[in-house]
Amino acid sequence: MGTYNAAAMMHAQDSLGSIEMGKIANMVLLDKNPLEEIRNTMAINTVNKRGRIQKRIEK
Repeated sequence: MGTYNAAAMMHAQDSLGSIEMGKIANMVLLDKNPLEEIRNTMAINTVNKRGRIQKRIEK
């Protein structure tokens, strides 16, 4: 709702605010539920930036 309401305030619902085909998407997909344990935010599976999957940089 936070992103949807912000897009509505900017009158940009056609390209922002929800995850739909054709919209700009930035999202982090996690392997574990961050509501169960805050450190689960570090269990990153995939990062999607502007509709493209970002490659992980190996150290």
